[in-house]
Amino acid sequence: MNIRHLTVLSGVLLLLLSVPTLAAEVATYTAKGKATSHSKIDQAYNIGSISLGDKIIHNLQAALDPENLPDEFKTADIIPIKSATPFILEAQRNWELLSPAQKSQVSAYLYRPVLDSTYISPDGYFYIHYNISFPDSTPIEDLDESGVPDYVERVAVYADSAHRYYQGYQGYFPPPPDADGHYDIYLVTLGYAYGLTAYDMPGDSAWSDYTSYIKINCNMAYIVYENQDPEGDVIGALKVTSGHEFFHATQFAYDAYEELWWLECTATANESVLFGDVKDNYQYLPEFFNYPDSSLTSGPYYCYGVFVWPLYLINAYDSLIIRTIIEYTRFYDILASIDSALAPYDTDLTRAYPEFTLWNYFTGDRDDGNHYFYGADYPHMPWDQIVADYPFEEINPVTAPDGLGCNYLVSHPGTTEPDGILKLAFDGAEPTLWGFSYILFEGDEIIEVPACEIDMYGRTFAGVYDYARYDSMVFMPSVVSYYDEGHLYDFLTEILPLGDMNGNGEVNLSDILYLINFIYVDGPGPIGGDYTADVDCDGKGNLSDILYLINSVYNQGPKPCLYRPD
Repeated sequence: MNIRHLTVLSGVLLLLLSVPTLAAEVATYTAKGKATSHSKIDQAYNIGSISLGDKIIHNLQAALDPENLPDEFKTADIIPIKSATPFILEAQRNWELLSPAQKSQVSAYLYRPVLDSTYISPDGYFYIHYNISFPDSTPIEDLDESGVPDYVERVAVYADSAHRYYQGYQGYFPPPPDADGHYDIYLVTLGYAYGLTAYDMPGDSAWSDYTSYIKINCNMAYIVYENQDPEGDVIGALKVTSGHEFFHATQFAYDAYEELWWLECTATANESVLFGDVKDNYQYLPEFFNYPDSSLTSGPYYCYGVFVWPLYLINAYDSLIIRTIIEYTRFYDILASIDSALAPYDTDLTRAYPEFTLWNYFTGDRDDGNHYFYGADYPHMPWDQIVADYPFEEINPVTAPDGLGCNYLVSHPGTTEPDGILKLAFDGAEPTLWGFSYILFEGDEIIEVPACEIDMYGRTFAGVYDYARYDSMVFMPSVVSYYDEGHLYDFLTEILPLGDMNGNGEVNLSDILYLINFIYVDGPGPIGGDYTADVDCDGKGNLSDILYLINSVYNQGPKPCLYRPD
């Protein structure tokens, strides 16, 4: 049936539920250090000059109704907001903490609007509600002379594409249906925001699924960021907003109370997969890449740049791993869900996150084609320190990393040091859970060590055999613990003699026993790797090396030599 317009008879007031406060999840919606309305609101709340309820109201005003924002929170610049969903969820999740007057104010933003027209999407799944007349009127351009504005038709087509991709191709649950079985998208004035998704009524599952609806700005022309869509910025913004917000609706089929950083970074990642030519999310990459010491959870704006985290998981493991994680979030917290999804790959967050920090080195002109598909387009991670040469004495972080943050350090070999093994001695402060990765560069050759073993005290002792051959080394200490800021560590390097199997700085009986255990009892490998065991340089680690080492230690025989394979 070709129905172009349906009159909407009534609006439905949003049902709001009581849940524990999650106000801390919404931090500054801004680039670090740049004063915006949301950063000013956040600062005022943190120093106690406004209440939680006022913070919620002002955050909504800053995003959706900037004209009514108090003057002290206004800024001269218009800063478009990718999604107002975090601020909507902040209000919904803290509803019972609001006063009656505050609830009345917030309710003005939390409702299904009554608009004069409805268009059914080509696939028949979406109802696109819009206005022909003022207010909330959409652009009237109708190039195909269908009687429906092109703006409306585009939203319908892009939403259908998202539905076919998420539910059809990737196999996500559909959002719990409304009574009419269709999903509602409302085109309305949204201030500086591209769009938002609000949950509505509980679903019928055993987990926290909810019905929902989407609002998309009815005229993006005056707020849109530049993007790379070949059809233009406004069309690009409509594409990614449709994909982004419908992924939120999809997330609400699993857990409407999931942590905001995860909701936002995965929605941003999926919009980039769905509409890869737009690259609207590139504008958020500097926020993430300029501050590697900050946590993945550092507020919604920062988390838009964190879309590289789910992209890493997709590229390193499986195209459906995000769906698997989200399926687990019905019953577990997000970190446990990530660990559960990684278990079939014989890994977990303690190894995947350090590997992620290594991937993030290979961006821009460092891209080697083996990591992110668009890695050459991404910025560089900045150095926390450049160490002149190694070995180097104990160093500490200049900017200590937060939970799920990291540092990048680079060093070069000394020119007068003897042949040997470079011992990397990292000691992270307890009780933090640490990760440690490093990269070795020799000309065009790159050796990646993505996740060293870290003991229960936050220590790792790795060894680099024949260290002087490398042009440089990059070290990435990372914090796998979730919370807290400014985690400290000590890191130093020292030269070990050839034949030092256990890394204690000497060659003696303990190394002979260590080598015997390694060769015959499948014991742990030498600290410098398997080449360390080849003390006679015949290309093998076997009995002759044990005898050679005994002769060297007890009979003043020749010292272990440096084996360099062709």
